[in-house]
Parts: sequence; C-alpha cells; structure tokens
Amino acid sequence: MKSLPEFQIRAEGDYTQYLAWTPHQRQRRILEIQSLLEAPALSSGEKAALYFEQGNLFMASTKWEAALAAYDAAIALHPDDPAALNNKRP
Repeated sequence: MKSLPEFQIRAEGDYTQYLAWTPHQRQRRILEIQSLLEAPALSSGEKAALYFEQGNLFMASTKWEAALAAYDAAIALHPDDPAALNNKRP
C-alpha cells in the first residue's frame, strides 16, 4: 500500500492534469485507487478523497456514469464535501 504522504499528494491531483495523461495512465491510476480503497485501514476522509480523485479521472476519460458513481461514493462518506457536490452538478 502507498505511504500516507504519497497518498495525500496524489489525492490532490487536479482534473486538468488528468486531461494531459494518456488513457493508459488514467486507467492505471483508476485501478491503483480501486486497490487502495480495499485497504481496511483507510479513514472515511481518505476513502472520500480517493473516490473524488477517481471521479475526476473518470471525467477526464469521458466515463460519465462511472464518474458520477465515484462522486456519489465520496458524497456518501462526506455529504457536505463542496468539491464532490460541485462536480456532480449538471
């Protein structure tokens, strides 16, 4: 599993950065996040951040339904998260 400092840096990744990544790079990070989400030691805040990042990666990959599902998962963990709520707006 990734160390917490690396997790924090990666979780702050931004959508425009993901647009510059290749589809393969985005898919690799999506799968990496999925693996991290299975770790039982993550806090709800860490999980919400990972779901949010995954949503941004799906958006950059034009996978709209998957992006909305990831944002929903982030919101379920943190219902007042303004970034996740904003990204889910139509």
